[in-house]
Amino acid sequence: MAEPEHTTINDSYARWQRIFWLMLILLCAVSGLLVWNAHSRNSNAQALQASMVQGAVTGAAHEITLHVEALRTAVQLFAEKERVLLQRLALNPNDVDIYAQLLIHAKPYFNDGFAVTLADEHGDPVVADFDGFVGQLCQADLRNFTQSAFVVPEVYIHPNSIGYHFDIMALVSLAGRKPHIFFISFYPRMIASILSRYQLTGHQLLLLDREVNGLIEVDVHGSRDSMSRDYFVSDAERERITFSAPVESTRW
Repeated sequence: MAEPEHTTINDSYARWQRIFWLMLILLCAVSGLLVWNAHSRNSNAQALQASMVQGAVTGAAHEITLHVEALRTAVQLFAEKERVLLQRLALNPNDVDIYAQLLIHAKPYFNDGFAVTLADEHGDPVVADFDGFVGQLCQADLRNFTQSAFVVPEVYIHPNSIGYHFDIMALVSLAGRKPHIFFISFYPRMIASILSRYQLTGHQLLLLDREVNGLIEVDVHGSRDSMSRDYFVSDAERERITFSAPVESTRW
């Protein structure tokens, strides 16, 4: 009687052993599927996020391009419209009243414009800097514009004592005189607004000057110097830059 009983015990043990291994295999398979699914979902999420970031960067760059192009056209048209007033100003560069009249005419068209300047074909301002806004960087931009044969990009952006601003320059022909350069300085509020609208959670959009390594021009909060005096991208920020897109016809 002992032998059949031993056989029955062995059969039961073998059956439970098979069940154990089947359960273990099933558990491993389910765990593998869960891990694969999690990895797949994570990869898809990362791909979606990368696509969204790239789309945001490209979209913001395109909208800034359109904004700058519109301003460039408006500045050129305004210079043509006010050619007579600019002619008077070129002949009387120290006349504060003529300059004030020009500012009054410009204000309805350019809400973010804060300074108007007229320069000769060499890039030297012919109008007295009544407001103190035409600094060394602006004058250097004027000379760069003349040395590049008056071709785009004629949009310059840089920090100074009043914060970041950018200048848009246009050629204007005055009667009986050589071409002059008319330009308006703008606060970058509209650009900051565009960046803010394209901002994604967990990311930061920056407008950079391609010709000045790492110089931060504008972010979604406004100009960098309104937050700190550090105009340059830190090493940590530079390492986190994932996508970039050019703002056409500018150095940005």
